[in-house]
Amino acid sequence: MTNTNQITNVSPRVQYIADGTNAIFHIPFVIFEKTDVDVYINSVLLEKSSYTVSGTDNNYDILFQEAPKAESVITLARNLPIQRTTHYQERSPISSDSLNSELNYQTACIQEIADRTKRSISLAPYVVEDKNTSLQIPAPSAGKAIVWNKDGTGLENSTVEINSCMEAIHSSVKKVSQSEASSKNQAELSEEFAQIAVQKSEEALQSAETAKNYALQARPIGIKNISNCITDLPHDIKLELSENSIVLKAGSKLYVPNGSEIFDEVITDTDITSTSSWTTNQLYVFIKPDTKTPVTVVAGNVYSGTSAPSSPSNGCIWYDTTNNVIKRYADSVWTSGFALPICIVSMVSGTGFTSIDRVFNGIGYFGSTVYVLPNTKFLIPNGKNEDGSNQNTEYTETEVRLATKTTYESNPDLFFGPFTFYNQTYLGECLTPPAIKNYSIYYNIAENKMYSTGTNGYWSQINNLMYLGRISKYDSRITKAKIRHVFQAVDGNLNRTVVESYQSGSTWYRVWSDGWIEQGGRASTSNSKQTITLLKPFSNTNYCLVSGNNNGDAYLQVCSCYIVSSTQIAIRSAGTSNWIWYACGY
Repeated sequence: MTNTNQITNVSPRVQYIADGTNAIFHIPFVIFEKTDVDVYINSVLLEKSSYTVSGTDNNYDILFQEAPKAESVITLARNLPIQRTTHYQERSPISSDSLNSELNYQTACIQEIADRTKRSISLAPYVVEDKNTSLQIPAPSAGKAIVWNKDGTGLENSTVEINSCMEAIHSSVKKVSQSEASSKNQAELSEEFAQIAVQKSEEALQSAETAKNYALQARPIGIKNISNCITDLPHDIKLELSENSIVLKAGSKLYVPNGSEIFDEVITDTDITSTSSWTTNQLYVFIKPDTKTPVTVVAGNVYSGTSAPSSPSNGCIWYDTTNNVIKRYADSVWTSGFALPICIVSMVSGTGFTSIDRVFNGIGYFGSTVYVLPNTKFLIPNGKNEDGSNQNTEYTETEVRLATKTTYESNPDLFFGPFTFYNQTYLGECLTPPAIKNYSIYYNIAENKMYSTGTNGYWSQINNLMYLGRISKYDSRITKAKIRHVFQAVDGNLNRTVVESYQSGSTWYRVWSDGWIEQGGRASTSNSKQTITLLKPFSNTNYCLVSGNNNGDAYLQVCSCYIVSSTQIAIRSAGTSNWIWYACGY
């Protein structure tokens, strides 16, 4: 294909992080043929037949048959053959389109070379180099390292195999120690080599352990823990982005609220195409199955609750939770019969839909409502097995579950049980319970159990509870939901280590690798208050503080301890000065 549009300063390579649901990825750079793009999933170059390049006029997308796994790195890179695409005859007129296309092609090739050079080894501009300096890499040699030569003007292979360097040291020490020492100097030399070998061995072990700990901490949390109790989602909604339109494919399953606790299941028998003239870029897509009518609604015009929105705008959607129906307001009339939303999309004014941002397969949200659909699968934390591994109960939802709340906390975590939803204000992953907060939940990673508290001030184990994710809201409406926000509930990672400790007299503290802080000491107070400055400040005041007495008549005394700030506590008592305190938290 010819391409006469001006080539702009756009990188010929782009990367995306897959979310597990999106199967369409936009190509932001110019291509000349649909075969000009190399597609990688992580480090694997895909065959051209494993995906489709769709679009026209410099607006193309990569379409996968199935959405890549969540957290996969999707790389799209232009790869043009470096060649002349046009030959001009002597004394023949030159077409401006042909010339522009040829110059564009050569410019695109240069962009690719610049991109590859940027990711290649090179000297920094400020380096003072010898005129003979060369960065040419020597021929590969197994086990050797590439090092600068003695003049610092070029690269060469090392004379020893790096991986066997320690073995060589140990071997040399062994030979020296086994040889007959002819002088005291030889004996001292042998001892010196032995000390070097031991020291290097200890350093290597320490480095290996440090590297292991850093690797554990640096791994994406989705690798060391299996997401957030959600193990599988139904794929009832089948969508396609085609020429800037959204197409709901035939065979998709819709759920239509239709009266008290009734949801009609509707299988679409034809494709339903949706377009929009909105100028905003975040839209919900709803379908009215009986007329096969799609509607797009700005997120700010989607409501849910027991009463209709006051002064509704034309085209707004309201989920009437009292009567369990979804209605649309148009020309001063509410019309019902709409299904639960199918997706959230982005668009550009004058262009059309540009991406499918979220498909509501299994779990969805709109207005102030969150819902779970049949065939969504979970794992419920349920203690430990005899071998120490986590024991988890499998659960598959069999019907539509909805929860509508207008009093969400700021960015709360959302939990789901087989019979209800929980809008909790706190999520912990602690070995010991955090400070009590009403209507809180924490997950004990040592036990693989969940605990909750109501208003009674006590933690109690709660069964059949699964974590959905974290939501963001504006006023009473949900604006964003990280449904696969990671929560450690399946693969307990107990590689916590103490990274810092201190003790002086009765004062002490310990800092753990996950940021957990423990500290304590002794208070000297009698009929008065003592303010104590913590050796290790906490990040906030949501930490736990307790105190006790080691006197035999402690039960006769009265003591109170309380949190002053993230850096100070206070102890007040009557009649004794031997109070011991303990605080823990993040």
